Amino acid sequence: MMTKEVLKYLVIPTMIFFIFGIYVQHFVSKPIPPKKLLCDKGNLLAQIDEVSSVYTRVGGLACKYDKGTLIIRDQNNIVALNIE
Repeated sequence: MMTKEVLKYLVIPTMIFFIFGIYVQHFVSKPIPPKKLLCDKGNLLAQIDEVSSVYTRVGGLACKYDKGTLIIRDQNNIVALNIE
């Protein structure tokens, strides 16, 4: 009878702790989806496909980040803003 009491107070909290830990680990370890457009050293990079994180350089466009906003310019210095 004594071991039933001890196991009830020891096993149930331990199981709840493990379930909570698995739940938190599941949401923390989810992969972050890659961005479709990136700016690297003034070059605009576009994601090739949605499955992988492979990028290609977009010709004729330059870019920079300003306060979290991606600013894209073409050869004529026309500015387009891309807010992500």
